[in-house]
Amino acid sequence: MRVGQPSRAEASSSHHAALHAASLALKAAAHPDAAHIAHTRTQLGEQAAAVRAAEGRTAEGPAQGMYGRTGHEEAARAVRRGWAELRRREDVVAQEVLLTHEVVVSTLVGRGTPTLTISLPLPLGPDAQA
Repeated sequence: MRVGQPSRAEASSSHHAALHAASLALKAAAHPDAAHIAHTRTQLGEQAAAVRAAEGRTAEGPAQGMYGRTGHEEAARAVRRGWAELRRREDVVAQEVLLTHEVVVSTLVGRGTPTLTISLPLPLGPDAQA
């Protein structure tokens, strides 16, 4: 299992191809919750765009609709809470995937992510991009 940016391992050599195939991003994409996470991400993106559009219409003129500006603010808060919950679920999935592997290598950037707040039994050092 490799933690870090998969784009760093997308070179054409077989070594880089193996690193890419072992990336956390690819392993997490195969998790049973991945489809739900992707669907939720799409929905939140659409909701955020709708809130921005509604806020833009309100800024252009007097408050429209039943809720006015307060309704937009509450909708924006709901979208932010949705994004926060989605990030928490992605972290849980990443930790579940990590805990199912015996060997975990990481770039220094990957090691600093919140996903790796779990305690690994034998930390050895950074991934040596050979």
